[in-house]
This record gives sequence, C-alpha cells and structure tokens, in this order.
Amino acid sequence: MGNDLVAPNGKRRRIEGDQGGGGNEDTKQLIVKSLEQLDEWKRVAKLELENKAFRAELDHQKLLIAHNALQTKMEEYQNKQQQTIDALTRKITAAEVAKCVERERVEQMELHLTETNRKLEELGNNAIEKEMSQLKGELIAKMEEYQKEQQQNIHAKMEEYQNKQLNIHAKMEEYQKEQQQNIHAKMEEYQNKQLNIHAKMEEYQNKQLNIHAKMEEYQKEQQLKIDAKVEEYQNQQLHIHAKMEEYQKEQQLKIDAKVEEYQNQQLNILAKMGEYQKDQQLNIHAKVEEYQNKQQHTIDELTEKLTGKLV
Repeated sequence: MGNDLVAPNGKRRRIEGDQGGGGNEDTKQLIVKSLEQLDEWKRVAKLELENKAFRAELDHQKLLIAHNALQTKMEEYQNKQQQTIDALTRKITAAEVAKCVERERVEQMELHLTETNRKLEELGNNAIEKEMSQLKGELIAKMEEYQKEQQQNIHAKMEEYQNKQLNIHAKMEEYQKEQQQNIHAKMEEYQNKQLNIHAKMEEYQNKQLNIHAKMEEYQKEQQLKIDAKVEEYQNQQLHIHAKMEEYQKEQQLKIDAKVEEYQNQQLNILAKMGEYQKDQQLNIHAKVEEYQNKQQHTIDELTEKLTGKLV
C-alpha cells in the first residue's frame, strides 16, 4: 500500500516537471525571437542611417572637387597671363639694351678721336703736323660721315623702335583690354560659380539639417515602435505567465483529483480486500468445520462398524 501511494506522487512530480519545463522552454523561445526581431530592426535602422550619411558626404565631396578644379583653372590662367607679360617685358628690355650698346659705341669713337687730336698737338714736326692735319681732316670727314650714317641709322632705329613701341603699346593696351575683359568674364563666371557653389552648399546644409531632423524623427518613431514592441512583449509575457499559472493550477487540481480518486480507489480496494478476507476466512472456517464434521461422522461410522463386528 505504501509503494502504491509513492508511485502516484512520483508520477505527479514528473508531470509537474514536464509541464514546468515545457512552459519555460516556450517562454525562452519567445524571448529569443523577440530579441532577434529587435536586433533586426536596429540593424536595418543603422544601415539606413549609414546610407543617408554616405550620400550626403558624397554630394559634399563632389562640390569640393568642383570648387578645387575651378580654383586650379583660374591659377593656371593667371600664370599663363603672367608668363605672356614677362615675355613682352623681356622683348622691350632687349630693345633698350641694343640702344644703349649703340650709344656706347659712339661715345668710344668720340673718345678715340679726342685722344688722336691730343697726340697730334704734341707733334712738333710741321710735316708730320701737315700730314696729320690731312689725316685729321680725312678722319674728321669720315667721322662726320660715320656720325651722319650712325645718326641716320640711330634715327631710323629710334623711329622704328618708337613705331614698334607704339605698336607694342597699342597691342599691349589691346591685349590688356582683352585680358581685362577675359579676366572680368572669368571672374564673373567664377563669382557665378562661387554663388552657385554657395547656393549648393546652403542647399546641402539645409538638406543635412532636414536629414538630421528626419533622422531624429525617425529615431523617435523607431524608439516609440521599439518601446511599444517591448511593452507589447512584456504584456504578452505577463499574459503567458498568467496563462501558465492558470494552466499549472488546473493541472494541479486535475492531478490532486486524480490522486484523491486513486487513493479512494485504493481505500475501496483495501475495504473490499478486508471484506473478501473476512468472507474467505468465514468460508474457510465453515468448510473446515464441515470437513471436520464429515470426518467425525466418518470416524463415528467406522467406529460403529468396528464395534458391531466386535460384538
């Protein structure tokens, strides 16, 4: 009887363990799935943020590249203009140097003539003086002719130089006007591009502010969604916990009822066993008594027979 009572209690403990283990496993799976869903939402939100930030940075880099390219072209253009001006300046300087060299040659010839006159004055011989006078006259004539030729050449060179200077000056003025117009046009174009870049930068900054505002709004919405999901999950967990407690109570009541029914059955069986044993005992006692009576009757008959024979 004791073993029979222990067995149902052990079975009840196994049933409770199985029910509790299954409920805990389902709860763990629900928690894991909910956490995985939250991680997936966070990962998607992070990827969207990184994508938007990358696009904004790419637009900003494109604007910087365009600005640097324009600045480089302006510097190259200014360098070319400076090289052209330097070349023209070198040409003008070369013409002035040639003029100075010609002037030095005339001065050297005048010095040579002065030195020759000084030497002739020192000679005291009349013949030599006469010959030298003749040579002097010829030399003076040649010098005058040379000076005239040189003067004409210088005058022609000067006139040609002046004409070239006037032509260069006119070309320089025309070139400067053209360059000034080009520079003005380039500067205007550059300023327009700068204004365009400034407008694009302002537009970019506004977009960044808009993106930042949208990102904050998106993060708030995601946070609200996450909070709602967490709250929903917590409510589900509370509901599941309540259901589990209710289920466990129902199972416990069923188990207790089964145990009580089993105990009653055992008591009923024991009662029937006691009654059966009593009936069997009475039956055995009656049969023994009947058997003893039969035996006694047989003995009596045998005794009577033996007694009769003896008589």
